[in-house]
This record gives sequence, C-alpha cells and structure tokens, in this order.
Amino acid sequence: MVQDINATFRSARLVAFSVASLFAFIVLALGASIINFTTTQFIGGGYFSFAALGVANGVLTLFSLPVMLWVSVNRKTAITSMVAVEVAWTWFLWIMWLALAGLAASTQWLGHCSLFTSSVESMCQQSQALTAFAFLTWFLLLIYGVGLIFLVVRQHSRGNTAVWNGFILETDFAGEQVVANSDKNLESAGIAQPTQYPPVAQQPQQPYVPAAQPN
Repeated sequence: MVQDINATFRSARLVAFSVASLFAFIVLALGASIINFTTTQFIGGGYFSFAALGVANGVLTLFSLPVMLWVSVNRKTAITSMVAVEVAWTWFLWIMWLALAGLAASTQWLGHCSLFTSSVESMCQQSQALTAFAFLTWFLLLIYGVGLIFLVVRQHSRGNTAVWNGFILETDFAGEQVVANSDKNLESAGIAQPTQYPPVAQQPQQPYVPAAQPN
C-alpha cells in the first residue's frame, strides 16, 4: 500500500508536469503569434493583455516545471525539490493560469470569429485555442496542487511535522501515525518498563541533643 501511493504520486507528478509544460509551450507560441499580429497589422500597434500574460505564463512554466522534474531526480536534496517549495510554486502557477483563462475568456469578440476577415479570423481562432489551453493547464495544475497539499497535510496531522522540509521524491506520503510517547514506542518494541513503586515517606529527623554530664 505504501509503495502504491508513493509510486502513484511520482507517476502523476511526471504526467502533470510534462503535460503542463507541453500546454505552456503551445500557449507561449499562440500568445507570441497574437502579439506579432496585433503589433504589425493593427493601426497603432499594441497587444492584448491576455496574449502578454499567456507569454509570461508560458515562460514561467517552461522554465520551472521541467527543471524541477530534472533536479528532483538528479539532485534530490536541492532546494527546488523541497515539499514546501513545490507546494508554493504549483499553487502560484495554477492561480496565474486561472487569471489567464479568465482574462482571455472575458474577451467579447472571441465567440464571433467568423465575422472577421481571414487574417483577423485566424488571430481570433488562435485566441480561442489559447483560452482553451489556459483552462486545461489551470485544471491540471489545480488537481495536482490540491492532491499534493492533501498528502502533505495528512502526513502533518499524523505527527510528521517535518514533512514540509522533506524532499519530494524521498517523502513517504503513506507513513503511519507518529507516536510521540516514548513509553508506547518501547512497548511496541517489546521492551518492558521498570516498575514504579510509590515513594516512601521520609521520617523527620530529630534535632541532636547532647547527653547531660553528671556533676
């Protein structure tokens, strides 16, 4: 059971980071294409804010998740492999991807691409694709982030308070309850405890009185 949970987590982590990196690359390419079109074809230039955020999210994701994957395997004790660091970073990323998805989806004209000319229609369709991949990346990182925090909090509640400072591939997410009482640990090991006897009350000492000398 322990090996199943830990092996499943490692496989899910590999899939989540790999797919999220692929989606991030697609969003980066789409965002760059949209920015290039608007700056060169639109009068006055400029760019859409969601396209710029898509490029930023793509760069952040591509320069972090693959690196974290590689480092966690080849340098398991690096700071980027710490559980607390990975929890914080994955939650930051899914919040950023949610912001991108919401910003792109709020663009009113994305649902009417067929009303534009061919070149603008192509840019509009790229914007639709960017929105879809933003939602997919957000959902993927959200599921992983929630699952990771659940495993960490569960270990913390079992008494393994050092789980936050552990390293992601060396942490046992299926560890048993940590017993804080040393007597219980000794009993589970089959070591008998010494018998405790009630304390014996000490008799009060009489003050020393010298014997009287005969006259």
